[in-house]
Amino acid sequence: MAAEILKSQVDRGECRELYFFRDQQGLEVDFLIPRPNAGLWPVEAKASKTVTPAMAASLLSLQRALGARAKRLIVAHRKFNSSVQTVAVARGVEALDISQLVADLSRG
Repeated sequence: MAAEILKSQVDRGECRELYFFRDQQGLEVDFLIPRPNAGLWPVEAKASKTVTPAMAASLLSLQRALGARAKRLIVAHRKFNSSVQTVAVARGVEALDISQLVADLSRG
């Protein structure tokens, strides 16, 4: 997933910027993606195709600390084989498969 995110940045001619977050209490978020004119996108990466509300917990905790700087909270997952997809995991948290995330990053 990191390679796809970085590749999308290079394709748009942007600096490669990809960060993670971990604090002393053990709160972790897999990716923090700075977006020009669109704030910071915290992304939690999951290998699963099934997305559950519990997967949004770290994103919601980090949002409390970041406030308005966290513009878009995303749980990124493997692509579904079916046409039914989860789009909202928890209030303010989106579920996107990796191809959707890269497409959104490519839109600028």
